[in-house]
Amino acid sequence: MLRLLILGLVLLPAAASAQHGTIYYDYAKKLEYALPDAVKELESMAELIEQFPSHSTRRHILDFNASASIMREDESYADSIQAAFAFDVEQFMQDHDPQEMMAIAMAYMQSMDVDMDMDTDMGLESMPAQDTYVNFDEGSYAQQRPILDRLFVVTGEIAPLNWKISGAERTFLGHRVLKATAIQDSLEVEVWFTPEIPVPAGPALYGGLPGLILVVEIGDGVEHYTATAIDLELAPAVVRPTEGKEVSTAEFAQIAKEKLKEMQDLMQRIRNTGFDF
Repeated sequence: MLRLLILGLVLLPAAASAQHGTIYYDYAKKLEYALPDAVKELESMAELIEQFPSHSTRRHILDFNASASIMREDESYADSIQAAFAFDVEQFMQDHDPQEMMAIAMAYMQSMDVDMDMDTDMGLESMPAQDTYVNFDEGSYAQQRPILDRLFVVTGEIAPLNWKISGAERTFLGHRVLKATAIQDSLEVEVWFTPEIPVPAGPALYGGLPGLILVVEIGDGVEHYTATAIDLELAPAVVRPTEGKEVSTAEFAQIAKEKLKEMQDLMQRIRNTGFDF
């Protein structure tokens, strides 16, 4: 009975609410650095390690209407982050012994090769998508994704999450939001969505709720998306990406695996020739 009451309250204002607009999200992901001991023990690396960021950050723009959404990265924000990174790599290289820099480069390449041999999650298919298009009616997506110098449009069906609406609510960016949770790949996903924007959209592939998702937290802060601005006056065009070879998710993963193997083989050939960097 309580669940039905909550859903009724969620859906009540839908008819009079906005069904198109643009949402701006900040995205952050915790970073962990698995540096080999040979690198960490180098005295000159301490200065560089101190400059490593604790999170990777990006900003995304989500355009949506009643039937679809598309999310893209805010390139101007990415440029500003790069410009703000104060560490001068070229000066660092000039100030330190070339043989020590060579040792750092070789140790890193060797550790990278070991990681690839172990078939870890650092595969090329895990790189962020450039554009993510979602069709609500079909429950499908199309992501524009690069691999090195090639561009692909990866298509598939969205795996629905078993959302549980808790009944908790608050105000966020001037909108009433409700809390929902689900389990994805053994991690808890907590979101706050607003029934005042009654579209089943959200950042990346998160959605499927009776309102647009404004906040996503994955694995107790390992990753999170936070809406920073909402513009419901805009009626943007929401167009499925077409530039690039269209492949399925499985096909894309296989292509990425083959490219990764090519990179591994190239590094092995370089080491076998005794090439001096």
